[in-house]
Amino acid sequence: MPSSTPILDRRRFGLGLLAAGVAGRAEAAPVPIVCWGDSLTFGAGVQTNGGRYPTVLSRLFTPARPVRNAGVGGESSTQVAARMLADPRSREGVAVIWAGRNNYDDPNRVRADLRAMAARCGRSLVLSILNADVPEEHRGRPGHRAIRALNDALRDEHGHRFLDVRGPLVERGLAMSGLKPTAQDRADIVDDVPAQPLRADHIHLNDAGQAVIATLVRDALLLRGW
Repeated sequence: MPSSTPILDRRRFGLGLLAAGVAGRAEAAPVPIVCWGDSLTFGAGVQTNGGRYPTVLSRLFTPARPVRNAGVGGESSTQVAARMLADPRSREGVAVIWAGRNNYDDPNRVRADLRAMAARCGRSLVLSILNADVPEEHRGRPGHRAIRALNDALRDEHGHRFLDVRGPLVERGLAMSGLKPTAQDRADIVDDVPAQPLRADHIHLNDAGQAVIATLVRDALLLRGW
């Protein structure tokens, strides 16, 4: 009767290949993330390079994921979109899009730019636009109403790809940072703007504010399986 050893050896060899394949998938490189935007993404206002939200976002994953900061200060949504659409790598990975703050007074242009950017990458997350601590953009004022209307339109258009960071930053940002509100902080919240301990100036976020954004983005990406 022929020996069964060669058959057993082939089975062991096949199981070894299967195990190697499973291990290879487990060790596959994480999907890269690119954060597109203006000075809010770049991190104007942070004390250290490590305080920028894309950098913090990378560290919030275990293991850390590659995150590229593609924020450029002063750019409109049109300029951010032009950079993204010209980048051949922008179809890959996950795109986090935070643009339109510098030209929110042209909502149709902002919506068209963000629509083109979101369509560029299959896994894209569009963040809401922040309002500044200036009278024109306090609760109930024309700038505030314009930004809220634009954010509502972005939510309706992008659905599960939309992430509201403005509301949680105002309402829960201090608590997420382990800070207790002062009287001035409560006044900021009444005005519907991020509290001063989260900001470096009237609009740019400091390290604490950027960390809040990173946490909100991390949670949103995990929820979507990205």
